[in-house]
Amino acid sequence: MRCALRARSGLRLRGHVGAHIRRLEALRRAGIVKRIDPDQWRIPDDFESRAAAYDAGRSRQSRSASYRFSTLKADRRRRAT
Repeated sequence: MRCALRARSGLRLRGHVGAHIRRLEALRRAGIVKRIDPDQWRIPDDFESRAAAYDAGRSRQSRSASYRFSTLKADRRRRAT
C-alpha cells in the first residue's frame, strides 16, 4: 500500500501533518515503514499490529527507566535533611 501526505496551507494542518511524519520517521527507523520519497511512504499490510507492538515495546522501556537522585540510602537521606 502506498500513502502520500501533502500539507496544505495553515499552521494547524502543518503541525498535524508534522506529527504524523515524525511518527512515520520513528517507525522507519524501527524498520516498519519505508520512505519512498519526501512525501510518500510504503506502509505494510500488517502495519497496525507491527505499530502496536512497537508502541508496547516503547512503553515497557519508558516504565523500566529509573533515575537515581542521590547516592545516600533512604534512611540516611532522612537524617541528612
